[in-house]
Amino acid sequence: MMTKCVNAIMKALEIACMALLATAVVFVAMQIVFRYFLSSPLGWTEQSARFCFIWIVMMGIPIMFHRKCEISFDFLREKLPNGQHRMLMLFFEVLGIFFCVLYFIYGVSLCLRTGNRMTSGLAIPLNCLYAAQPLSAVLTILVFLNRIVETVREKKGEMR
Repeated sequence: MMTKCVNAIMKALEIACMALLATAVVFVAMQIVFRYFLSSPLGWTEQSARFCFIWIVMMGIPIMFHRKCEISFDFLREKLPNGQHRMLMLFFEVLGIFFCVLYFIYGVSLCLRTGNRMTSGLAIPLNCLYAAQPLSAVLTILVFLNRIVETVREKKGEMR
């Protein structure tokens, strides 16, 4: 059940990232046309595209971990027996959760410190930009918890 829920969330997140990327491309193209061909640059397109890219990167973090695309060194894993390999992976996933909890705490702190400050070009609260960090942390924690559950289920399946 948890895996299906996480898969659905990640699929929605991928679609949102694709929409943000398409939006950023349109904004950048508009900026090029208005700046170089019409000699009348738009002030809001550059900042909007930058915000889209920031959200894409932050939302890409849980997607990357969900797809298991993180960088790792296989030489240690290859030397360990299967049981020790699982224990090592569980350790790293718990460590990842710990890091994400810290990232969440500091992300929320940043959002609270920038409370009512507005962006210069778009006049939207900075919280809208910085909220990507705690949201990314929560989604990544969810992915790590799902990976831990899957690893434990695999281990129980082998014991039978």
